[in-house]
Amino acid sequence: MIDPLDHIRELAQGIGARPSAGEGERKAAAYVGEKLEQFGYQVKQEPFRSPNSFSQVYIPIYMLALLGFLADALGSIAFALLLTGVAFVSFVGENTTSLRLISAVIPKARSLNVVARLAPRELPRRRLVLVAHMDSTRSGLMWHPKLVKSFRITFLVLAVCLAVMPVLVLLEAATQKRFFFTLMIPFALYIAYALFLLVHREVFYRHVQGANDNASGVGVMLPMAEVMALDAPAETEVLIVATGCEE
Repeated sequence: MIDPLDHIRELAQGIGARPSAGEGERKAAAYVGEKLEQFGYQVKQEPFRSPNSFSQVYIPIYMLALLGFLADALGSIAFALLLTGVAFVSFVGENTTSLRLISAVIPKARSLNVVARLAPRELPRRRLVLVAHMDSTRSGLMWHPKLVKSFRITFLVLAVCLAVMPVLVLLEAATQKRFFFTLMIPFALYIAYALFLLVHREVFYRHVQGANDNASGVGVMLPMAEVMALDAPAETEVLIVATGCEE
């Protein structure tokens, strides 16, 4: 059995950076597929089209919210309500539902999943799915150790900011009081900060070799797949899924 570290070295050093929907990702898919076939799995590729960076989705959303703030500053409350409302609905849709307004219109690139199946020795009663993404991402200031520790909190605060903006615009429209515009300022500044981080990442940072994101995940998944192939479970169908474009 190959040591997990050998898989990690091959992905991170042998192939190197693996941008989503890029050549490195395709090389990783070929490597993973070849190994799984050697283990005895039935392997297929599932092509799909996707944005190759989450920044492409969130930059327009944050810009819509800030344009709404600017529209309010210029006195166009109706336009401000429209822009901030679309920004919030788009944000919610991209994270929770199939209503992905931004993803539907931005350019997409070709990516793929590698899906491998190990048939059980008997009639299957359950299914085990092991998943790890093959690609690596850009670095960025948001991944700095001092910032990434609170990533979940900062993301939730951002969601609150996007939700509060149209509410404040609506209250301003209903009461005709500019006080509510003043209340928007800190929320708009936080969204501007998030926008800066994404733009700075796209402009100044490059894709990393991704030893821990996510060659390590694939490096653990492949030996587990190999062990199970040596003694196929009696009543469990095993699926190994190496995904492109993150998860």
